[in-house]
Amino acid sequence: MEIRLLDEEEKLDALNLIREVFFSMGNLGMNRPAAQAFLEFLSAEGQNLQYYGMYDGDLVGTAAVNEEGDRIHLMFVRQSRQRQGIGTALWNYVKTEAADASRFMVNALKGSEGFYERLGFEAFGEETVSQGMQYLPMEYLSGKEYLGKPVDVTIEIPAGTVHPHLNAETECACGYADLSVTDGVFRNIYWCGSEETQEQMHGIVYGIIFHPEESGSRWIVVPEGFDDRQAVIDAIGPLEQFYDSRIIWWERT
Repeated sequence: MEIRLLDEEEKLDALNLIREVFFSMGNLGMNRPAAQAFLEFLSAEGQNLQYYGMYDGDLVGTAAVNEEGDRIHLMFVRQSRQRQGIGTALWNYVKTEAADASRFMVNALKGSEGFYERLGFEAFGEETVSQGMQYLPMEYLSGKEYLGKPVDVTIEIPAGTVHPHLNAETECACGYADLSVTDGVFRNIYWCGSEETQEQMHGIVYGIIFHPEESGSRWIVVPEGFDDRQAVIDAIGPLEQFYDSRIIWWERT
């Protein structure tokens, strides 16, 4: 089996597959106005999306995303090939192609929430009805699988110096983790929990900071054994005061 980005001609095959699945599964349980709105969306907007397709001889599944690759608009698998891991494989490919994205989003149509939950998505809003279609806004926060995991980091800005871009004195060190071998990206980090740092440090991913208005995220890395969230918040405060920040923490078991 092969997954690849589809060209303009192949997009038509993907749209035809989506319509085929839609009709073969009883319009996904939608009433007539909702089904009509869905088909109108395919005709009006479907061609403008970016499609990935899985081939096993023929096209057996497709995922349509926005240009940035961080919002799933459509994901359909041929009915006879469902529950064979094709949707999961498509999602993993989408994640890899948008490795820099810190957050992926989808408006999960009613009945598909369980599928996206199994992929790691979580609800972040209320169920909504638009043009008769019921959907639940869901999000996937990238990197959370690294929480609590050891990581090697490079320190570029020691604690107690002025950050060159934010013009604020750092109470924590700043640097990066090189994950280019595993997921193809570098992760910006704050090093907290010890004032003395060397260029190369080893610690634990203690938290991940997301900025909703930006595509990137920043990891909080601490020495093994350190556990003081308030100390971390106090340390990163001068740098994070300029952002609408959201933090997910490592929950020790």
